[in-house]
Amino acid sequence: SGASEVAYDIADPTFKGNWKHLHARYHLLPGHEDDWSRVLASFTDITLQKQAEEQLKQYHTRLEETVDQRTSELDRTSRALALEIEWRKQAQKKVRSLYKAERKLRSELENKIKQRIEFTRALVHELKTPLTPLLVSCETLAARIEDTCSKRMADTILASGMAINQRIDELI
Repeated sequence: SGASEVAYDIADPTFKGNWKHLHARYHLLPGHEDDWSRVLASFTDITLQKQAEEQLKQYHTRLEETVDQRTSELDRTSRALALEIEWRKQAQKKVRSLYKAERKLRSELENKIKQRIEFTRALVHELKTPLTPLLVSCETLAARIEDTCSKRMADTILASGMAINQRIDELI
């Protein structure tokens, strides 16, 4: 003597070529356990359930494929972003370095310009100091000389001195 009930699923083709899924259940009625002369059989159509399960499997497979695809895309995007971030960090570091070098060079250039201005001012002062009395004396001398040749020489010296004075003024 064993179990008094057996159940299993079966699939049979229909005349239209579709498959019909059934749940078969056989129950041995009490008192007939030895000869199996009385068995209650029931069949339940589970085609819709099987179709739903198959659809669910397909959805699950498609979902897994989509998840795998999106995960792969996210991995690629993540790697690309990591590379982009690293590149930007390096670029930012280089920009900082270049900015620091530019500030240093700008400071050095400003110092050189200040030195050049100071040098030019000193040069102008050193050139004008002896030139001013020379020009004044030449003017006075040219006004007092009556000899034409000497007057022409004094005028030439005065004109040359004034030209030098003008060039000195252009330095400033």
